[in-house]
Amino acid sequence: MASEAALYDEELAGGTHWSFVLRRGTILRLIDVAGGANVGMLFYNPSNPLERYNMPDTLKCQHTFKLTRGNCLYSDMGRIFCSVVEDSVGWHDTVGGNSTRASVAARWGHRSYQEARNERTQNGHDSFLVEAGKYGLGRRDLAANVNWFSKVSVADDGAMTFHPNHSKPGDAVALRFEMDTLVLLHTCAHPLDTSPTYPRRPVRYQLSQAEPVAPDDYCRNFRPENWRGFENNRLYHLEPPLPGAAPALPRPSEDAPPLDAPTLESARSADDAVYRQVVPAGEYWLHQVRQGQTLRIVDVEGNQAADTLFYAADDPFDRYSAVDTMREQRNVYLSVGTPLRASSGRILLEIVADTVGRHDTLGGACATESNTVRYALEKKTMHACRDSWLLAVGEHPEVGLTKRDIAHNINFFMNVPVTEDGGLKFADGVSGPGKYVEMRAAMDVWVLISNCPQLNNPCNAYNPTPIEVLIFDS
Repeated sequence: MASEAALYDEELAGGTHWSFVLRRGTILRLIDVAGGANVGMLFYNPSNPLERYNMPDTLKCQHTFKLTRGNCLYSDMGRIFCSVVEDSVGWHDTVGGNSTRASVAARWGHRSYQEARNERTQNGHDSFLVEAGKYGLGRRDLAANVNWFSKVSVADDGAMTFHPNHSKPGDAVALRFEMDTLVLLHTCAHPLDTSPTYPRRPVRYQLSQAEPVAPDDYCRNFRPENWRGFENNRLYHLEPPLPGAAPALPRPSEDAPPLDAPTLESARSADDAVYRQVVPAGEYWLHQVRQGQTLRIVDVEGNQAADTLFYAADDPFDRYSAVDTMREQRNVYLSVGTPLRASSGRILLEIVADTVGRHDTLGGACATESNTVRYALEKKTMHACRDSWLLAVGEHPEVGLTKRDIAHNINFFMNVPVTEDGGLKFADGVSGPGKYVEMRAAMDVWVLISNCPQLNNPCNAYNPTPIEVLIFDS
């Protein structure tokens, strides 16, 4: 799309923020003016802001760790906010998360508005909060964001690497919006940016009108999952079908190299636990673990996923953050020594023993809506982890949680490797009967577990089984 075809064209300085509601059929084109830019972005349904961009569903539905042309960005309702219809960069970051006031000050120093005016050191978190507040949203509504023009790759051992100046002057990415979408964005530095001085890299954005989606549309046919995502959007808009039959189902799992990760046995005996509870397949467990106590989760029969969320008891809106946990340890895999961080950066718990060696925090939880995308439209009524969580918060209003607080979780006992070229694999079966993981609480925390009922892929060996939870005093 040439610049003269744009209906609106504006440049945003580095370290600034903005927002708008983009109507379905609009194309948003971002241009890196000087090179090395970063654009943090979040998406919401303006008619129902509880429907927001979901990083795990976007990644696992397309078996990808990166975003590029052909990829779609999914909501937590199995619908597509937008499609990447143009991209000269080839790799955009999905897991680096956001900078904060503290992280910016630690790296580049703090420059206030009083002393620097518009050259102050702005950060991504505050930028999102300002823009979210314009629509009645707050920190409970913030989730893992996209970082356009930035690249974070992953080594075999899970180590994360930020690639400076990944994007070149004039590089562009274009998003076609498949439904009305509230877009929050900022041009603040990527949280892993290694620049010696605070980077201020401008970005130009252009708005134009898209052609109607055709049956042979590249993004719609990029993967079978995207075809079904477009079908969910079609139902949402109550439109007639496009020509063409449903594509074949994708492979539910992929081969991966044997797991080689550190393990550590616990010195604790199960007989010393002050609390023990078996959680049947498909059920939830909601309990508070006190500061200094240790929580053990046991895979009773083996090859069972335990989808787990954590909340600070003194502030339940401060919840486990997948991106902050990965970024601060510079590794996408969780194992012994991993501090589990909240969205504020505080440490909720730390993994102190682990007989499996690796746990996933990329793949997220199964949902009835994402099941329709990943497997078949007819799967929409099957039981899923997010249903269990919603039942839990509905049955326990005293905890103060709602759907707004259900974000990205840990999948204990699951192995989801990232490939060198930015792909995502689901390599199951790394756990065995009696394997466990232990976490010591750094503060009082609420723990919400869904013992995964997924029947459509091998994460539970197609046969969900019980887990057991134990709590030990300090």
